[in-house]
Amino acid sequence: PDNLKSEGNFERPVPSKPPSGDKRKPIKHEDNLKVEGEFEKRTPQKVGQGERATIVKHPDNLKSEGEFERPSKEKLGPGERRTPIRHPDNLKTEGDFEKRRPVQSGPGERAAIVK
Repeated sequence: PDNLKSEGNFERPVPSKPPSGDKRKPIKHEDNLKVEGEFEKRTPQKVGQGERATIVKHPDNLKSEGEFERPSKEKLGPGERRTPIRHPDNLKTEGDFEKRRPVQSGPGERAAIVK
């Protein structure tokens, strides 16, 4: 049994938003650059088609004298195959070689039945 009993109404605090602060006004300093006189603008000029230069072909100064020799192509046949290199074996067996004896497995021993 519980001996704590609530008497009266239970008051809960009312959730409220914190007040929003005022935003600071930005500081704008005065401009100390003054334009004196008139401001000159560019005058728009129309750009036309450019003139193409004439193509100059220079005379060829390479003259071939005599015959031009080209290497003759030889047909290639099957090449000679290299004999494989067999290195001598340095592992020698010494003594008699013992093989495993096959182990014959028979029926296992049965445990006594406990009731």
